[in-house]
Amino acid sequence: LEPPPEDASDGSKWLLTAWNEASAGIPAWPETKAIGTVGWRRIAGQGIEGSSLAAKLTGTSWTWAGISGLEFLERGQLKTPWGTGAWGILPKQKAGDFCEVGCAFVDFSGALHNARFDSQATPTSFETFRVGDGERIHGKAVAK
Repeated sequence: LEPPPEDASDGSKWLLTAWNEASAGIPAWPETKAIGTVGWRRIAGQGIEGSSLAAKLTGTSWTWAGISGLEFLERGQLKTPWGTGAWGILPKQKAGDFCEVGCAFVDFSGALHNARFDSQATPTSFETFRVGDGERIHGKAVAK
């Protein structure tokens, strides 16, 4: 786990050290690509209110790995060719992280994805980072 903020209590620093030591001592401890605790519990629509990225995404259609049918619906509802899911906005991460400029989460079919959008591309595109194994998927906006 990442360290707590500089001004965190000594207890939180001790707990972090104990946790990291314990998890390092378990040979079968899984590697993860999760953003700390972000992603442990993601709720449809989380982070959408007041987000400029969410305002741009709501009501839009996209391809996912070249397959049409991904739609960002109201209140964090997601429509995909594989069924329904949830989306929302993740907090910005530290410099150098995949989501340092802001990402949406795009979760469906039991998989959690962090999606980074490129509005400079024509059409606007995204790249995802699947939480757990880091697989990357690309998609593009579909004109209506």
